[in-house]
Amino acid sequence: MFIKSITVSPFASNCYIVASEKTRNGVIIDPGDEVDRIIGEIEDAGVTVSKIINTHGHIDHTAGAKEMQDKLGIPFFIHEGDMDLLKLINEQAQMYGMETRGVPEVEEYLNEGDIIEFDDIKLSVLHTPGHSPGGICFLGEKDILVGDTLFEGSIGRTDLPGGDYEQLIEAIDKKLMTLDEKINVFSGHGSPTTIGVEKRTNPFLVNS
Repeated sequence: MFIKSITVSPFASNCYIVASEKTRNGVIIDPGDEVDRIIGEIEDAGVTVSKIINTHGHIDHTAGAKEMQDKLGIPFFIHEGDMDLLKLINEQAQMYGMETRGVPEVEEYLNEGDIIEFDDIKLSVLHTPGHSPGGICFLGEKDILVGDTLFEGSIGRTDLPGGDYEQLIEAIDKKLMTLDEKINVFSGHGSPTTIGVEKRTNPFLVNS
């Protein structure tokens, strides 16, 4: 699976191009800002994206979603639990001094157990609430894209509206720490890590 990280927005959010190595067909995950730059990266990688899939609804991961949807003519998908956040995208943008073209049109909600499939790639949807009510992760064969659920040496914030620390720790323990330790973890901010490294060293998890 081809994975390309693009760091965007004042919050240094990671947007991901994910595609089949064989066909270069794929998806875009969390277009948080700088849409023209992301599209340029997609073109440079020789990838054709068919949909936008979002890990959650915070502005640093959604600000560019409507613009990208309009420019590429592709559908947008998110978990229903984050629709309240998504509907407030303009208010979120104003609060943090960001720009957005508004709320993307949701094609369909993503739920636990759904499979996002493109050619030889299958991504399973895991619902991991706690950072936000509708937080989700996308699990491939050897990689998982976790949004702001889990970071290298840390976890997502739970002090924002809809956050719940106990819920997040439970989701990470039950949904992520049970995975193969060799699985690569791609987060919404910061550097990649692995399930094994976080299981052994993440201070929020080793004593949980």
